[in-house]
Amino acid sequence: MAPIGGGPGGGGPTSSSNSFTGTASSVDYIGNQVYGYSGLKQISTSFVTHFEYTSGSKYTDMRFVLSGTIGEGDISSGGNSVYFLHLNGTKVQQVKIGSSGEAMPTTINLDVIIPPYTEVKLDCLSNAATSNYFTAASCVGIVKG
Repeated sequence: MAPIGGGPGGGGPTSSSNSFTGTASSVDYIGNQVYGYSGLKQISTSFVTHFEYTSGSKYTDMRFVLSGTIGEGDISSGGNSVYFLHLNGTKVQQVKIGSSGEAMPTTINLDVIIPPYTEVKLDCLSNAATSNYFTAASCVGIVKG
């Protein structure tokens, strides 16, 4: 698990110099705000982890933004992907996103409450393992309590 507050993607928990330094599977904190960007992840018929971290000492009102499969250089094609949210090793939510002509949205917001000291994992499973096809996730939340 990545540590809370200042993982590989950014600065420390309350620093005024928390500029974006890259994508990571952990989240970063600025005051009571939390955010993260997984970056583009190659699709696979095996689970691909977008986020994996342990929450802090307070609960978080979190929004994950989940993007479906998009072909780099061929935006007219896509595929189907399912995101799974795990809390302390238990799958608590699944969301299917389609971008291959099905009547499903290609991006979905998933709003959840993350309890304190909880192992959080967001992974994705796609219907193909095509090169140059990617999914992505980001998150933004407010620490409360």
